[in-house]
Amino acid sequence: MPTNNIVPLQERMGLSERNIMYLLVFRELAVASNFPNAIYQSIKNELQYINRGKAQSYLYAVVDEMANFGWIEIIETQGTKKYYRITSSGHQKVENFRILFLQSIVNIKSVAQHFYDLISGGTPSAPVMLTPSEKKIFNRLVNVRHLTMYLILSMLSESSNSHLTGKQLWDLIGQRHLWQPGDKYIYEITRMMEEDKHFIAGEWTNHRRSAYLYHITETGTLAINYEAQQSLHYLIEIIRYATYLILLFPSPK
Repeated sequence: MPTNNIVPLQERMGLSERNIMYLLVFRELAVASNFPNAIYQSIKNELQYINRGKAQSYLYAVVDEMANFGWIEIIETQGTKKYYRITSSGHQKVENFRILFLQSIVNIKSVAQHFYDLISGGTPSAPVMLTPSEKKIFNRLVNVRHLTMYLILSMLSESSNSHLTGKQLWDLIGQRHLWQPGDKYIYEITRMMEEDKHFIAGEWTNHRRSAYLYHITETGTLAINYEAQQSLHYLIEIIRYATYLILLFPSPK
């Protein structure tokens, strides 16, 4: 299995480390007014997601910053405990975050879920068309090489699609999944799968070389499960992390 952990790389989903801290505080204060140490105790195990471990001082600095921005305010002081609540400006900031990020995160999770269902043998959820910026994020999170190789091998295993050109493979991926690797990349990866991996083999249809058709090899058939497992690793991480981010957003009032 790949050893790199994509979960802490929150910027890949569009949200910065600071933005996630803001949302954590907003989420806690949406439940009830509270003081910083209590907020910290509630969220400290989640700070691993932003590579902050258990940095209590960082949370305190974020609370001070949010108060200076006018997003939260002190409503009660008990000794050294200062109880904060969200202001109208803070609620508007949460809504701005929702508009900027939430739907994109939901869309990216939906695409990951679609491929996860497909590869794991379930009934695939309906594919979602990503915007160019969402697709860019998804491609950074997923392993495009393993996912594309899995899709190619799977399609060439179908009796109705056993001999296809690179262009036909690319088109079919897009038709089925509303997602495709780059149009040039499909030729790079099919060449690598043929010449280096020997997963597929190709031949010209006639002496005029009008079409170069690929078919799966025995080696390719044996590689399908490996490519599936490699793809699933990244898809599971995307789904897990996107689910976490979605839950950061307080429910609309």
